[in-house]
Amino acid sequence: MLRGLIFIIAINAFQLTAQLTEVTELEFGNNPGNLECFIQPASNKNRPLILVLHGCTQSAQESISVSGWDALAKENDFFLLAPQQRMSNNPNRCFNWFRAEDIDSLNGEAASILNMLSYCLSHYSIDTTQIFITGFSAGGQMSVSLLVLTPTRFKAGAVFACGPYGLAQNPSQALKAMHGKPELSQAQLVKRVTDLYSDHQPTFPSLFIYQGDDDPVVYPVCATLLFSQWKGIHQLNDFPEQTVELKDHPFIRRTSAGSMDNSNRVVLYQFAGLGHQIPVDPGMNPGQGGQYNVFSKDQNFWAAMQVAIDFGLVPH
Repeated sequence: MLRGLIFIIAINAFQLTAQLTEVTELEFGNNPGNLECFIQPASNKNRPLILVLHGCTQSAQESISVSGWDALAKENDFFLLAPQQRMSNNPNRCFNWFRAEDIDSLNGEAASILNMLSYCLSHYSIDTTQIFITGFSAGGQMSVSLLVLTPTRFKAGAVFACGPYGLAQNPSQALKAMHGKPELSQAQLVKRVTDLYSDHQPTFPSLFIYQGDDDPVVYPVCATLLFSQWKGIHQLNDFPEQTVELKDHPFIRRTSAGSMDNSNRVVLYQFAGLGHQIPVDPGMNPGQGGQYNVFSKDQNFWAAMQVAIDFGLVPH
């Protein structure tokens, strides 16, 4: 019986890890950031793509399995692109979002990720109007950088446990930034972005921000600063903010600001009782997904599903 149980566990583990396919740098091209590349292709043509960036100590596979993106993408036929950090770059496997050389669209880790995306667009049938990005912790922070550096690449982004762009350029500053320091004004935060575009100001994607109120790693103030920065970037200060508790989820506060047609919006989800984790709702019922993990918490709320709803990829 024990041998049979081990066999079943082995089969399940194989099914879990078999979902991602590695693409080598010989295939996707220039890799200045020395990252690894994994994909989960869609079955049909002209499908959306979601770029998923893992957090520190995670692998690409763990990230998509714990969050439930693997199952959600398979069910709804999305394409997943999941870059992976190497321990030789960062011993904690964090994306180096705080190093100027790694958040440059032409160099470092950001360039590697964008080259992976270019490979996917040229080798698979992907709807170029439906490209999204999401990330957790360091992966969320790198997602913010990519949204700032290449805003026209993405339709929208969703980030978990991270802060505004432009607060850190070295590890020491990164630790302070994770505590919300310096706590800059909205004008100062916006300037960190607009200074990158002296000749023109591009249109930036919508952003959905997720933050636990009890996060001891990335302080909740970081999400507030990111919301303020992105609201300023979108010039939404004249639009009233709306804060509501989600139906059937009174522990979740949703604050939004945006245009009447929702094409230009910023949304902040704040979770009572959530630490440095992603909300999940493990189970087999419709609308349930995600897995138990040190970086996830069962709050009867599948965050990946909410992200997909906000992205317009699945019906509400």
